[in-house]
Amino acid sequence: MAFGSGRGDDREHGEVEYVQFGGPRKRRRGGRLPQLALACLVIAAAVIIVGQSLRGNAPVTAPTPKPSALPPVSVLNVGHRLLGVRAGWELFGLDQADVVAIQFARGYVIRTPLPPPEGSGPVSFLVGPQAAIVRPIGKAPGYLVPDGGRAQPLTGALTTGDLLLPGPGPSQEWAVDGISSTLSLVTSAGRMTSVHIALPASGWAVQSAMPDGRGGVLISRVTGAEYDVTPDSLLRVGATLVAVGPKAWLGIRCHASTCHNVVINPTTHTWRILPGRVLPLVAKPLQSVPGAVAPNGSAAAVLVASGSERMALDLINLSSGTAARIPIPVAQNSSNQTLAWSPDSKWLFVLSVDGKLFAVNARSHQVESLGVPLPRLSQLAMG
Repeated sequence: MAFGSGRGDDREHGEVEYVQFGGPRKRRRGGRLPQLALACLVIAAAVIIVGQSLRGNAPVTAPTPKPSALPPVSVLNVGHRLLGVRAGWELFGLDQADVVAIQFARGYVIRTPLPPPEGSGPVSFLVGPQAAIVRPIGKAPGYLVPDGGRAQPLTGALTTGDLLLPGPGPSQEWAVDGISSTLSLVTSAGRMTSVHIALPASGWAVQSAMPDGRGGVLISRVTGAEYDVTPDSLLRVGATLVAVGPKAWLGIRCHASTCHNVVINPTTHTWRILPGRVLPLVAKPLQSVPGAVAPNGSAAAVLVASGSERMALDLINLSSGTAARIPIPVAQNSSNQTLAWSPDSKWLFVLSVDGKLFAVNARSHQVESLGVPLPRLSQLAMG
């Protein structure tokens, strides 16, 4: 679901600020508020957890204002299509103060204000058909930004567990509990479903939980072995994953002293060797896969070590194994939360080390700027 056009009756939602790009700013009442979409990620909507106690209390800053006291939603009309895109998908970004939605086909940039965050830790950022969810890891309050409305506090099952991850359905999330090592499927409306997965025995590094790109959860044992958890199965991956997506995973598989890049089918868990130089492993923060596989399974965007404490971004062809270096400076803690593929696999969106958004043409590898004013973003998700 896309944001609304800003035309119609939205008196029940409050004031919306409309901005014409390159012209005077206008304020008016009326116009339907933008509609936030919440489509699971696959690759782009993953959560980063830097090593910290899942049960620790987040530091409290200032009292959180009521949603009604927040600034109005703002709509920037660029006046033309962005990147020539005609399809209705949109890209979502998160900064400290807003959820930002970019409608490429309509040339709109829509910013929905959020209450000030409590603490500065990582957050779950999930986008789907009815709302966006922004929830800090641990005990700090999170917010739901419903389709056509202002941010409101999370309630019900959305406040359970230590973190939220995308679920198998467009309006479902996994609530991961670190104490009981349990995954519970909840709805974006805050209702608990009957699906609860208790991991067998002990020795699970629950803080490593991350999306598998197709609605399940990847999780590691304390030994480092990675498993794919779904409501129907618990399967060992058999490789060190460096990128995930809905149709393919890219990993490194070693036997004795020999290692190969492998492409894994996430449905059957079969794999094939990918030609080319073995990818240099990057020390991953907890609960973070460094790369993102295109929705059609054709290519993977991965972070690779490039000198002392430096990172680089490579685009790997998953048929030939060839690698193309993308000239965008990226942060060492970047992950698939700072990468997002368009649904048609034509564009890779990347956040640079300073939070700027760039678009990479997947065929030509040319880097482009959107040419519109955007805040410094920390996370991306495709809607």
